[in-house]
Amino acid sequence: MRTKISSLFLIHALISGIAISFFFTTYQLFLKGKGMSLLEINLINGFFMAAVFLLEVPTGAFADATSRVRSIVSGSLLLAVSFGAYFFAHSFWQFVGAEIIGALGQSLINGAIQSWLISWLNTLGESQRLKKLFARQVSISQIGIMVGALVGSQLGSYNLAWPWLASAFSFVLVAIFVAFFPENHEQRVVAKVSFTAIFCRAREGFLFSLKRKSILYIAAFSALFFFCLQAVNMYWPLFFADKGITVSKLGPMFFGVSLATIIGAKIGELIPKKSEEKRSFLVVPQIVTGLAIIALTFSLANSWIITFFLLHEAARGFYKPVLTVQLNAEIPERIRATVNSFESMCEKFGAFLGLLISGGIAQVTSIGNSWLVSGIILLAGILLFYLFRKTVPSKKG
Repeated sequence: MRTKISSLFLIHALISGIAISFFFTTYQLFLKGKGMSLLEINLINGFFMAAVFLLEVPTGAFADATSRVRSIVSGSLLLAVSFGAYFFAHSFWQFVGAEIIGALGQSLINGAIQSWLISWLNTLGESQRLKKLFARQVSISQIGIMVGALVGSQLGSYNLAWPWLASAFSFVLVAIFVAFFPENHEQRVVAKVSFTAIFCRAREGFLFSLKRKSILYIAAFSALFFFCLQAVNMYWPLFFADKGITVSKLGPMFFGVSLATIIGAKIGELIPKKSEEKRSFLVVPQIVTGLAIIALTFSLANSWIITFFLLHEAARGFYKPVLTVQLNAEIPERIRATVNSFESMCEKFGAFLGLLISGGIAQVTSIGNSWLVSGIILLAGILLFYLFRKTVPSKKG
């Protein structure tokens, strides 16, 4: 059973990585081709982040109170609808509507898939495998993203709208696949489906998160981290397109990005168990992220720009497996998806603010300046979190 659960989890990481990434190298170019400005591109994605922020805890409570499998299936189908809507959209508010549908879908998946895995491994007495599986999830997801981005860049070279259709169709297949996942009823009590049950679970998980310094520390760090990453996340295709890289070549460029992320995740997988519980392993590697972002904005040669860009991606790959293990060491089973969603909610709040501020800077000055400001804030924030790391307990209890 352990092998089956692990395999299903990793296969989901692969196929959902493929499904979500067909438009990764063409998203900004598609919106720019529809007449959107740099600020409007960020605002459209900002509506997604704001909607996820509002929906994370309620949808996490839905997964805890009803069925995590049902939550993932519903989320996958809504993502298919969202991407299909993007294919037909032509105006700012039509894109916003598609993003809000996608936000509901993503919120239903966030936290639920990790909680499904953790629940099963706890039942099977295999919780020590979590870090390895989360690190492999990052690596395998990135392999899927490599495939999707490469195919999507080729589709986009013919028509920038085609990658959206590919993602829509693929998420229908993901939903069908997840529908056959076994739900674990031994580790958790599934409440009768009702708004009252969902509200009570959401309230319990939210209050638990607020009372735990360790969870608040992780959530605050996520908010800062994603606040500072949005300028790079949103503008890298436009930045490199200005350097003469064509749409068809953005796929291979993204291949290198994914490979760097995999290397970072693999390094994180090698951390000894006693060391991974230390807050320093959450914050210190991200100093590299901040320094690399700052360095690439001052680089003149494309070779150095690409080198620092890939270095920052490798440091980012280290982050998620360590964070997920530290966070889930603190959470009771009955509210696991809700608390995971709380962390994701804080992450999206930071991303929302980052989109607004970096979009304004890029619109008024330049993309490079928005990257430079983000790198400086990230570096200063990480140093502050490092100084306060010993004031926060890192173990349950």
